[in-house]
Amino acid sequence: MKAFSYSEFGAPVDVIKAVDVAVPEPGPGTVRVKIVTASINPVDFMVCRTGLTAAGWNTALPFVPFYDLSGTVDAVGTDVSAFQVGDEVFGVNWGQGKDQPFAVHDDEFNLVGGACAEYAIMPACKLSLKPAAVSHDVAAAVALVGTTAYQALDVLGVKSGSRVLILGGAGAVGQIAVQLAKERGAWVATTCSGRTRDFVSSVAKPDMIIDYNVSKWDEMEEIKGSLDAVFDAVGEKDAFPRVRDGKLVREGGSYLSIAGRDVGYDAKAHPGFTYAAWYCLKNSPKVQDELAKLIADKKLVVTIEETFPFTLEGVLRAFVKQESGKSVGKNIISVC
Repeated sequence: MKAFSYSEFGAPVDVIKAVDVAVPEPGPGTVRVKIVTASINPVDFMVCRTGLTAAGWNTALPFVPFYDLSGTVDAVGTDVSAFQVGDEVFGVNWGQGKDQPFAVHDDEFNLVGGACAEYAIMPACKLSLKPAAVSHDVAAAVALVGTTAYQALDVLGVKSGSRVLILGGAGAVGQIAVQLAKERGAWVATTCSGRTRDFVSSVAKPDMIIDYNVSKWDEMEEIKGSLDAVFDAVGEKDAFPRVRDGKLVREGGSYLSIAGRDVGYDAKAHPGFTYAAWYCLKNSPKVQDELAKLIADKKLVVTIEETFPFTLEGVLRAFVKQESGKSVGKNIISVC
């Protein structure tokens, strides 16, 4: 089968190669998916360049990138009853690390990936059935970022009546987080640039938009001391110290970042906060099912920024586009 992989870390243009490898066979508890669409995330270029070894993650080489996929079950391994050949499915092939649910290779924090290929072996416990009302493109686009946003709001305790600041409302995670928080009945403020303001207003529909090129969000009197939670969905520089020192969150409020590790991993280490930590998603078909339902019911909009062909040039262009930081939606690869 055709795939794209790298055998050393470095700039994508230097290390990613087209390869021809045998079609893999499913083992116990797994299925083989014929991939229709895969999507790229910021973690893809970070792993490609460094392996994220400094963060304690493990990436076995050679490595086939991309974690999100949507496609059709092509073969079923033993001990699988939830899926059969012909089922349309989607999910995230993410390795959780030791003692985490739904882990693969769980002795260490392995990044499993493998979606930049014609076929992928997926643990059945990571997949969801794709509703007919949701396209393969949208299903692949929402899997990782949607799960991240949904779980972050759960951890933060966002519910009806909550007041939340989401940093990075134009990003793939941020725009979904704003919509999900609004769906829960929360009041939501978000940050973005003037360039993306109209997009965020029309798609995510927050209650308040802060143009970070005009105003400092940590100095906004309208939100000081009134927030129940802050979600850094973009890796804002010094975000946690600014939230803490700006006294944006009420006593006992929460803070979570998916990109800025300055807050640390100990959620109980910061006085005045019920929870404050860096967070990484966990595979959850239950969350994927809920996201698909919201999309099918037209309660969640997933924006596709650009679709790239399944060629070496297309894959490399996708990496360049993703790393530019200019996307306001998901970049996807049309595999077949």
